[in-house]
Amino acid sequence: MNKISHNMNYSIEELSNILQTYEFNKMDNSYNDLLVYKIYDNENLPGEIFRIYNNSKRSKAAFRAAFWDTEESKNVRIEVSNLGRVKINGQIKKQYQKQYGYLYVNVTPDISYEVYRLVAETWLDCPVEDTLEISGHLWYVVHHITDNGFDNRPSNLIWCTNDIHGTLKHKANESNSKINSEIIKRFDDILALEQHDINKKIIIDYLEDICALQISRKDDTDISKIEQIIDRFKIDKAQYPYINWDMDNNFTYKE
Repeated sequence: MNKISHNMNYSIEELSNILQTYEFNKMDNSYNDLLVYKIYDNENLPGEIFRIYNNSKRSKAAFRAAFWDTEESKNVRIEVSNLGRVKINGQIKKQYQKQYGYLYVNVTPDISYEVYRLVAETWLDCPVEDTLEISGHLWYVVHHITDNGFDNRPSNLIWCTNDIHGTLKHKANESNSKINSEIIKRFDDILALEQHDINKKIIIDYLEDICALQISRKDDTDISKIEQIIDRFKIDKAQYPYINWDMDNNFTYKE
C-alpha cells in the first residue's frame, strides 16, 4: 500500500504545556452527541477508515505478545479505525473501562487489549522495530497527548520512552485532581433528581465512570451513594458486564 506520512514531533516542554492547559472534555471524540467508543453500528462514521491490525509486528505489548503465536490467534481478525473503534471478525466491539479513562476491548473472551495500543500499533510508526526490547531501563510506550483516554484517535497518541511518559503522567495527574473532584460532586446532583428528570443512559455512563475512578485512583467514594443511585433509578447491573458486584454493591473490574 502506498502511504503518505504525517508525522508530528513534540518536545517534552510542548507536551507538558498541552497537559497543563488542556481542558478535559470526555466528548472530544464524539459524533452527533454520542461518544464514538459507544457507537456500535458496523457502518463507518463520516471520515472513518478501518485498517487491518498487523499481528506479525513486534510492537505489541509484551504481556500479550505470546497470544499472537497461538493457534487461537489465527481465528482473530482485528480492524482498527482512525476514530479509535475496533472490529473483531467484522463486528464492532464494545469498549469498556477497567480504570478511569482507559478503554479496553475483548480480543477473545479471555483476552482484553488496550484500545490505545491497538490504535498506535496500527496507525502510528514506532521509532523502534521491537517495543519488547529494553535498552537499559528504557522501552517504548504509548502516551495520550491530552491525557484524555476517551480520545483514541491517532492524532492524540504518540510513542515515547517510559521515562518521558512517567514525567508527563506526573503533570497529567496534577491537572486531573480537578476532574476527579468534579466527577464525585455529581453524586449529590444526581441523587437530588427525580427519576423522571433524567435519562437513565446518563446514569449508566456516570456509574461506569465513578466505579472506574474509584478503582484506578483508590478514591474515597462513598459506596452507599452508588447503592442509592442503583436502587433509586432501578439500574440493571447487567448493563455493566465487565464489573463484578457483590451483595453490598461493592465492585471490582473483571480481568
